[in-house]
Amino acid sequence: MGDIGLFQLRHEVKLWAAEIVDAARSIRHRRLPMILTWVASAEWYNERRLDTAMRYAQEALDLSEQHDFDSFIWAHADQAFIAALQGNFDLSAERAHAGAAHPVDRQDRLCTALRGYFLAMAGRHDEAMRMVAADVAAAEATRIPYSMAIAHYSKGCAFAHSDPSTAIAAYERAIAIAHESGNLFWEQLVVAEMAALQARAGNPAAALGMFRQMLDAWQGSPDAITMAHGVGGLIILFERLGLAAQAVTLHAALMHYLPSLRMLEELPAAIERAKTALGDAAFDAAAQRGAVMEFGEMTRFAHTEITHALTIFG
Repeated sequence: MGDIGLFQLRHEVKLWAAEIVDAARSIRHRRLPMILTWVASAEWYNERRLDTAMRYAQEALDLSEQHDFDSFIWAHADQAFIAALQGNFDLSAERAHAGAAHPVDRQDRLCTALRGYFLAMAGRHDEAMRMVAADVAAAEATRIPYSMAIAHYSKGCAFAHSDPSTAIAAYERAIAIAHESGNLFWEQLVVAEMAALQARAGNPAAALGMFRQMLDAWQGSPDAITMAHGVGGLIILFERLGLAAQAVTLHAALMHYLPSLRMLEELPAAIERAKTALGDAAFDAAAQRGAVMEFGEMTRFAHTEITHALTIFG
């Protein structure tokens, strides 16, 4: 149920596993690795307790290699996400490769589908581009929509810096598969990434419109990855458009929710440029405003500033 709920943006479902994990441990239930993986996922995804999540994920992987338990290796992907949030991109790529190489991944190719995404996030774009064609083909062969959507998303990430047209086509395919299968989580995550690509490609109106679409799709507080890509990408776009105060305010709000975030390599430089543009006093005022924003206030602020920016750049 954990990822069925996730894909439908029913985040509370992720928390159910924690209610039964101790009982499952006590009787050494065969599916304990799966339950531990859902607990790990909730720890980083909902609660943002990254070190605790990493420990649960490792316990799941260790038990998956024992004959008394059913093998479940999605925790490799959880560890890759956690490492990325912590800024340890070498570990993130290593975990992605380990998951893709595991024989159990042949069942659905989830880790294979995600590999290009993690390699691209680690800056290993050439390596990602070499691998994504085979990874997409492997995911397509499963006929499992979430694996297919993720694989095309990874292809988009791999090509985003060198071949925007190929990346956009891959993102569009990923969005179509996710939408057709009712996978709201992956649909909005790809929309956020495509918006960031449109911003880098010099199409601010399209990017602003897609970021607004992303905000409209959020139901309650999104997960850590969606928030990082979505709000983080919007911050970078605002700074590029000369909206330095808006960028700084959103950055402070995002850091309030994800204080350990180090996964967007462009973000620190964007905030340094914004600080230079604003000066210390204005920078501090904008940061103080964002630091006290609740989630709803942050998204309303972002929505308002997008609407204002569209009157200038649309």
